[in-house]
Amino acid sequence: MTGKAWVKTHLSILTLLLLLTYLFIIHAEKYHPLRISDNVAFDAKIRFLKDNNQRLLSSDAAIIGSSMGLININGAALEEQSKKISQIINISSWGEQALQVEQELHLIEDNKKIKYVIYPVQMEDFSFDKLHDIDFVEVKKYINGEFTLYPYNRVFLNIFSFLKAFYNYKSYHQTDHRYPSLLFDQTGGINYRIYGNNIEQERWMKNQAYGFNMKNFSALKRIAKNLEAKNIKLIVVTTPLRLPLLATSPKWQKQFEEFILLMEKTATESSFHYLDLHHKLMLGEELFADSSHVNYEGSVLLAEKVANFIDRI
Repeated sequence: MTGKAWVKTHLSILTLLLLLTYLFIIHAEKYHPLRISDNVAFDAKIRFLKDNNQRLLSSDAAIIGSSMGLININGAALEEQSKKISQIINISSWGEQALQVEQELHLIEDNKKIKYVIYPVQMEDFSFDKLHDIDFVEVKKYINGEFTLYPYNRVFLNIFSFLKAFYNYKSYHQTDHRYPSLLFDQTGGINYRIYGNNIEQERWMKNQAYGFNMKNFSALKRIAKNLEAKNIKLIVVTTPLRLPLLATSPKWQKQFEEFILLMEKTATESSFHYLDLHHKLMLGEELFADSSHVNYEGSVLLAEKVANFIDRI
């Protein structure tokens, strides 16, 4: 075989492998969200928004944030209980810092009907300096069904992580009684039905005080300013912690008290609506799935309180 023929043969093989890889990605997309970021929960939410684009564009309220928004506020109950809200889209995902939430507001900026944005928070949401390393313009094209190779190229460059996630996705993430659940309801939230033996003791006793990165509080101020300019009301909600654990963890309790003071100060400076449901409710342990996430019944109760709060604004 001549050198020219050798190069031609190998280029043909590489082209075939490239084509087969992209065909596999397109096929696998039917069963698994594309891995476009380092957070499978965020990727799953992007797929949900693509599949529920009409809700994304027609809702008059949005829940944003981390797992505090994903799990702790029941969107269906909030729709039912509030006199001012007719439809909710939940764009929250696991582990999102306020800096990332600020970026994610691009996902709802095309919806001119939104009047309320609900942002459930806990102190971990303000602890780390993290940003999404993705192109939101291209991601929005994908969600809207417009032609873009961007998400497929992202998967191609991270094909081994995609294969691992694809293999485990159904068994690991599509259940409502396990902690990494990504089984979304019609609004995009997750209904945790974690009780008894399904409770993981490590999460039940988790009380780590990470400290604060003040860039996240600056991001919250910018979020409030951006929404105010669009005449959208921002409602920030501190969700409950498990009381007995808080009482036996001085360092965690001290940071939580500092967090409440910082939130109250930020709310005053930025003029958003603030609701501290931890101190308002002082929830019993039967409504918790772990130290900071409530179960389904807890999420319905929190949604009712948020609905009442919004209706009085």
